[in-house]
Amino acid sequence: MTTTKGRPDSNKAENPVRLASIGAGMIGHVHARIAAGMNECEYVALCDEEPAKSRMAEELGARYYSDLRRMIDNEKLDGVIVSLPNELHESVGSVCAESGLHIMMEKPIAPTVEAAENLIRSANANGVKLLVAHHRRFNPMVVATRDM
Repeated sequence: MTTTKGRPDSNKAENPVRLASIGAGMIGHVHARIAAGMNECEYVALCDEEPAKSRMAEELGARYYSDLRRMIDNEKLDGVIVSLPNELHESVGSVCAESGLHIMMEKPIAPTVEAAENLIRSANANGVKLLVAHHRRFNPMVVATRDM
């Protein structure tokens, strides 16, 4: 097992979850860096329409794709982290679900109740897990405020 920088890492899991991220904006960048550093994960690919994001993929030891379907076809993935504009959540999430990929979707799940229900139906129909990321719930400032 190797790290993203190619050095041996005895802390890596025996069979790490193979992850890719879709969308490399502000929060997508954060999710990608965290996934790349987790022992339980092998961060293998980043997909974003902006070619300049290829540098970020390279820094994380992942392959860069500008085309979602090409990434899905070329990589053996277990799951994806989707950090795209809300209006793309349903369509991109459904493509991933139909490809058998588990999904962590950045909040909100979708821009409308109908789109959210469609995405949930797609995940259920394809037997994949769909998680909506509510990471701020665990932010120390939010926890402290809630405790007050």
